[in-house]
Amino acid sequence: MKWYNLLLKLLVLLMSGIVIGFLLMLSVYALPVEPMAKHVQASVPAMNGMWAYEDMNEQLLPGYQSMQLDNTTDSSMLIVAAYQGDEPLVERATECYRYVNHENAYQTFLTYGETGPEEMERRPIARYWHGYLLFLKPLLLFLSYIDIRMVLVFVEGSMMAAVIAGLTKQKLGRLIPSFLLSLVIINPVATGFSMQFSTVFGTLLVAILALLYLPERCFQRDGLLLFFLTVGMTTSFIDYLTYPVASFGMPMILCLYRFPVKTSGEEWKRFFLCGFCWVLGYFGMWAGKWIIAGLFGNEQWFWANLFAKISERSSNISGEVTLSYLDVLKAVLSIFVKRAYLLLGLLVVAAWGIALIRGISGKLAPRRKPWARQSVLWMLACLPFAWFWVTKNHTFNHAYFTSRALCVTVFSLSAWLMDFVRSRKIR
Repeated sequence: MKWYNLLLKLLVLLMSGIVIGFLLMLSVYALPVEPMAKHVQASVPAMNGMWAYEDMNEQLLPGYQSMQLDNTTDSSMLIVAAYQGDEPLVERATECYRYVNHENAYQTFLTYGETGPEEMERRPIARYWHGYLLFLKPLLLFLSYIDIRMVLVFVEGSMMAAVIAGLTKQKLGRLIPSFLLSLVIINPVATGFSMQFSTVFGTLLVAILALLYLPERCFQRDGLLLFFLTVGMTTSFIDYLTYPVASFGMPMILCLYRFPVKTSGEEWKRFFLCGFCWVLGYFGMWAGKWIIAGLFGNEQWFWANLFAKISERSSNISGEVTLSYLDVLKAVLSIFVKRAYLLLGLLVVAAWGIALIRGISGKLAPRRKPWARQSVLWMLACLPFAWFWVTKNHTFNHAYFTSRALCVTVFSLSAWLMDFVRSRKIR
């Protein structure tokens, strides 16, 4: 009956998360909107070209798509936060209206900043939770968008430093180079300037910090499974669909080292169970929002629009072009086909090559055979590519940020190499 009790715990936590999430949304929608609207309007110079470099598809370094910000989605997030309507509180928290006077949220944001919401229509985006509003709305009571960017840079920088300190504290300093290399893919410089990119990055950093600093007993028995269920739920609650698979892959890699097991069977069993719990949390939480939108929302065609959007994002059609999986991979990998990345890649490959040669030339060290962990690391390295296959349309159309999922591949492969070399004794 153990599996039955575990499943019951997971379902209770999931249902509780859906209820708590909705109550939290109600609480932030009850905050006064006037000061938020004032600060949103004051944020226009951050994106309207007044400072000569900002625009809808701004690239912090021109020519580098990995440095491109998603100002369109950030604009949408801001005008969702600033929406002022006389609808009932439950409806506003469910529908998550935003203003519309252009098809593009970026242009709507600029117009909103100049003239306010007069003569603007409203549009619901009920298929997402918009959990980022738990942070954005309170911050907008006191800060403008440019201030919030600075807060993100400070907070994310502090969390990355805390991760490095935690790895050292847990005697896992050998993972620091692998973690830093994965950050090259995430690109914290651009992430700190974009709320859209910070949702998953912030979630995975908090998850990693929890694994590093919470007592080990918190992750014993069913604790680790409940943890990954919570991470999946949090990702679904806060994210706008960017690179969510990273919030599972990055903490899971750390789990392999923080809580080692003895056999391949145990390692694979844990990997699949944790993966199942993350998937249950991610899609279960999302489904909870859809049910709430169906019960309390005011959109007549919600379900039809929802299924149409799911079909679009998972299809192999982009505009009038039929995509192959190879097209999707080319779009993702082309983000890093730049001289700076290629130079870094050559240096890393050279270092890996030297390490591999030294490892192959050595002999096996006694009692240092982490084969169970290594096999799971290879599976985790493939995880982003499976996600790209499932979400071909979305991955292809937004490769400049969906490519960040490859941080899991880089972290896992570089960690695997370290294991391989450490498992052999150099002659």
